[in-house]
Amino acid sequence: MYSKGVKLVVDNDNKIALPKNYRSTSTKINKQTSINLNGLSTMNMSGSGAVSQNSLKLIKENIGKYPTIDVDLREESHLFVNGIGVSWYGKKDDENINLTQDQVVNDEKNKLNTIKASKELKINSKSKKSVGNISKINDIKNVQTEEQLAKSLGIGYVRFAVPDHKRPQDVEVDSFISFIKKLPSGTWLNFHCRGGVGRTTTFMAMYDMMKNAKNVSFNDIMKRQQLIGGANLLSGQDASSASDAKTRSKFLKDFYNYCYENNDNFNTTWSQWIKTHK
Repeated sequence: MYSKGVKLVVDNDNKIALPKNYRSTSTKINKQTSINLNGLSTMNMSGSGAVSQNSLKLIKENIGKYPTIDVDLREESHLFVNGIGVSWYGKKDDENINLTQDQVVNDEKNKLNTIKASKELKINSKSKKSVGNISKINDIKNVQTEEQLAKSLGIGYVRFAVPDHKRPQDVEVDSFISFIKKLPSGTWLNFHCRGGVGRTTTFMAMYDMMKNAKNVSFNDIMKRQQLIGGANLLSGQDASSASDAKTRSKFLKDFYNYCYENNDNFNTTWSQWIKTHK
């Protein structure tokens, strides 16, 4: 079912609790801070680590009246077995590093069909990356992709397959911008990756930049994402190497400048803009 060195682990054991590192733009921040908070509290977004059936239900309840979209940032293959979130974890979580999003989706479908035909699913519970002490899932009743899970709960779904610990590729950035441009007013976005740190903070900051770059400085956008519970990406938090940290920081600064200079409702794509700003 998976390559040598890749471990099947539990990401979220489906307890009735919000996922780890959950935070929201509605989180109250000390008003005495010198950081510019303009536009943050009305952004209708939250972020977290890996979800499960129960935690996704709680996110929806926590958000309340707003139509919600689950923004899945994970490139790694992951599924939900009896509501439990599982994934296939390779070295540095990079098992799918050279796959397209379509290839990842097909891989998940193949894994889903294999699990459905099984009576039990063995988990590598000794892995430090596996949550809780689940070593086996017996009596398999339900196996779902994240899209199937989200839609079964009345939540929209979109995926941008981003490698763990790294910046998103230009094609994913273009896709994200296109998605945001078409987003109906009043929609709430819940971004998540595996840990709720690097990729989630990156995309929450990108969304913040698209909405607020003309009125809020780059440093303040990055700092206020920290204030609500995100990572300090400019210090290299969550990067797997100094090179990855530097590359991601430069990308975020470039993306801020792209948003700041935008005057055509983002009709100039990121890929077009960056070609002349390297």
